[in-house]
Amino acid sequence: MARLNEAYQVLSDPARRAVYDASVRDATTRPTAPRVDTAPARSTTTFTRQPPLPAQAATFPWRLCLVMAGIGAGIVLLIATLASQSPARPIDGVLEPGACVVLIETDRSAGEVPCDDSAAFRVSSLVSFGSACPSGTIGYRDRNGVGTACVERIPADE
Repeated sequence: MARLNEAYQVLSDPARRAVYDASVRDATTRPTAPRVDTAPARSTTTFTRQPPLPAQAATFPWRLCLVMAGIGAGIVLLIATLASQSPARPIDGVLEPGACVVLIETDRSAGEVPCDDSAAFRVSSLVSFGSACPSGTIGYRDRNGVGTACVERIPADE
């Protein structure tokens, strides 16, 4: 306990600490001869420098990974949203499911028209000649002659 008290007194007093630091610095830079102590006997306390603490192992940057994953997910969702807004289909005369049509009753055929507020019918599916359309749809001949277009009425709220 006496050694601890003496160490505390040396370290807490700036003048005594400077003397100690200088003695340690001198001891490490020049070789020393055996010391003859002429002073009255005191408690001999030697201070040694502590080795530096070992560096802590690197930790994984979880926060950075979570932030980057969130940003990546946001970008993917944004791209998916923008990609799902397909441009209006050009009128090419080829009937596909989802195409808006006008019905020609004279020859029971269907012709493609733009999908705007004036369109009343939409192709739900295409079947081969002689096949029956699903219930709720009416079969009209495709004007290009590739089969039967199963047509349904577009609800008014769309």
